[in-house]
Amino acid sequence: MREEGERPGDGGGGSFPRDLAGPGLGRLLGLVRRLGAGGELRQLLQELAVAVGDILEFDAVAVHLVGVDGDLRVVAVGGSPDVEAIRDSVTERRVVDDLVERAGRWGTLCFVDHRRAGGAPSSTPAGPAGSPLTGGGTWHSGYVLLAPMHSSGGSLLGLVSVDRPRTGRVPSTTQLVLLELLAAEGANAIEDELRRKELAAHQGVYQSVFHVSPIGIAVLDTGLNVLEANRAYGLLLGRPASALAGVRLTRLLDEADGANVVEHCRRLFQGVSAPTSLEHGYLRPGAEQRWARSSFTVVRSTDPGDRVVVTSEDITADRRARSERQELAGNDTLTGLPNRRAALEQITAALHRRRPGQQTGVLYLDLDGFKLINETYGHTVGDDVLKSTTQRLRDVLRGGEQLYRMGDDELAVLCEDLRSRRGAEILAERLIASLEAAVSLPPITVPASVSIGIAVAGDERPPVTSLELVRAAETALREAKRLGPRRWYCAVPAERRKTAPR
Repeated sequence: MREEGERPGDGGGGSFPRDLAGPGLGRLLGLVRRLGAGGELRQLLQELAVAVGDILEFDAVAVHLVGVDGDLRVVAVGGSPDVEAIRDSVTERRVVDDLVERAGRWGTLCFVDHRRAGGAPSSTPAGPAGSPLTGGGTWHSGYVLLAPMHSSGGSLLGLVSVDRPRTGRVPSTTQLVLLELLAAEGANAIEDELRRKELAAHQGVYQSVFHVSPIGIAVLDTGLNVLEANRAYGLLLGRPASALAGVRLTRLLDEADGANVVEHCRRLFQGVSAPTSLEHGYLRPGAEQRWARSSFTVVRSTDPGDRVVVTSEDITADRRARSERQELAGNDTLTGLPNRRAALEQITAALHRRRPGQQTGVLYLDLDGFKLINETYGHTVGDDVLKSTTQRLRDVLRGGEQLYRMGDDELAVLCEDLRSRRGAEILAERLIASLEAAVSLPPITVPASVSIGIAVAGDERPPVTSLELVRAAETALREAKRLGPRRWYCAVPAERRKTAPR
């Protein structure tokens, strides 16, 4: 005959808690849900200790938590009131490790019998025969049952120790299974708390870096609306950082840069483009513009959702200094061509060394539709088109012909030793023909062409200056553009004559 309260299948091992099928079951399930949902850790562990005592019927329950020093401290107790005396007591880690190593096992539980070897902890092997946890019997004062709580990575987070079952008998299989379950849920709660603390620490570091960084940082949603910006980002845009919340990034950029940034971020979201930096202008109140080098990084997250982190470094002073250096050096860094200053100096030199009967020509070029290219594809593509175009033009030049960059999309060619104005016109036709094929910038193809104004100096008296010759070519360019793209127009400044448009 089975003892009262004993369940079939328990192997004769102890009695089954009488109220587990009633209110105790609901209380147990509620505790499991709370442990899974998270909350204040010590309160949850205290509930766990009390539940083990009340529902599983142990008079001595303690929850030990591993501290930063590795030792275990009792943070929660349950059962009889006298157990309160061991709260906050500390057990050295080496003692716990020794107990666990030498204990008998039932699943993840550890059974320790202190009665043997003069009170030294010793194990009782688990198995179908001879083990108190499988064979039933009386619970002795030297017995202790430990339920280790491990992290998902296997490290020890703490343990639940139980003693003094109220029945005076070894726990039933059901009690042991429930103790394992509660210990596992307790481990999950501890691990969740550690993750929250680690996340809070990381967020604290992030917030510190975010707010004190001299680099402008903004966090955007997938619609490129500013969610948060630091002080440096606000200073870059000439606005308080708090005033930027909710503003779409494109409203802070000019139209061309805005379109370029949107396309770049779209490609980042699709994973077809690697994070890279872009140079662009920010619009400030009063139409002032500041230049920045910005990096865009997509941070994937299901909660609260994907984010774009923008870091922007103010490079306005660098661009000004670069422009000044280019001016002094006489070269344009984007195209490698001599700049306007160098062009005027070299045209002056060419006019001085011109021999009687020879002519000197200046062709002034402007890229057709270049502003539209920048507005459609952005300045980065515009720069690539300009570099490709200038290289094609250089490839068709011959001896005595030199290409210069005069401005944004304006170029000039100096041609010396002309026998007649027709030589400059033939050069203009050669330059226009060199750009018949569109510029290929995968995945896009961009059409490119030039309009050209021509001015030629001969034996005029007084001699024509370099500035006069360039201005005459600029005037002729305006006439050429009035006629449409891919056209040239020639003027002879000394004679004040203009040829028919070609």
